[in-house]
Amino acid sequence: MLLLLQGVPPPIHVTVQQPPGLPFWETAIISAVVGTFFGFTSSLAMEFLTPAIASRLLKKTILKNLDKEFCENYGALLDALELMRDYDTASDDIKQHITYVVQQIGGSITKERFTHYKETQKAIFYEADEGYRLGKFNVLLDRAFEHFPENRELMLIADGLAQEHATLRGIPPVKPLGIFIKAFNAIKAGAK
Repeated sequence: MLLLLQGVPPPIHVTVQQPPGLPFWETAIISAVVGTFFGFTSSLAMEFLTPAIASRLLKKTILKNLDKEFCENYGALLDALELMRDYDTASDDIKQHITYVVQQIGGSITKERFTHYKETQKAIFYEADEGYRLGKFNVLLDRAFEHFPENRELMLIADGLAQEHATLRGIPPVKPLGIFIKAFNAIKAGAK
């Protein structure tokens, strides 16, 4: 046995057959070229898609905020219209109370979001406010509440424009706030 351990063992030859297909080096080159191509094209595509996606999301945000402000203002306008119905038949004392409450309603109308987006995001704002209906609505509200008894017709026009805007934007029916009507009823009850 010692003789066996002292001799050099004969070399062992193992033959591994090449798997079918391309050699490894060709597969590596093809993989690198394809990976580089897709990496480059996806980077290039994202350069153009990212601003478009951001613009679309910003437009959605602007519309959401403008719709919320519109609904608040339209609800206040509906309160004013409710009070205005009694104006012609009311006594002078009640007319003064109606005028006071309508002026308070006019003071509660907010246009901060409208003004902010109009000044800072003009292109997206004008694209979002198709037909400039919201802008016209706000201008009519300013003029109607500024000189209430004389400009009552402008409130009716603003109401029609608001209904059209709500329909075109898919906004659910807006209800009067009711706060101002309750305040007026409290004033009216105290005046008697």
